[in-house]
Amino acid sequence: MYHAIVLLILSFNLGFTSPLETWIAYCFIIGTIFFSFSIYLIYLIKLSGRSAGILGFLTPVGGLFLLAGWGLLLYSFLSDIL
Repeated sequence: MYHAIVLLILSFNLGFTSPLETWIAYCFIIGTIFFSFSIYLIYLIKLSGRSAGILGFLTPVGGLFLLAGWGLLLYSFLSDIL
């Protein structure tokens, strides 16, 4: 939920003129897709009684992308201040 709100706020506030701003958006988008949708798919697959397989690997990868997005966003804010 918070990552979707951040994406909305960033889309209105960033001009996407620098590669850093583009990477921030990519990290949040990829992270949200991998993290959230893999959890939804794992749950739906487990309901049908099958094994989730490789989908369990996508959840932490999505979390790493989300952490990278937050880290890049923090770096962007700190570099503007300093």
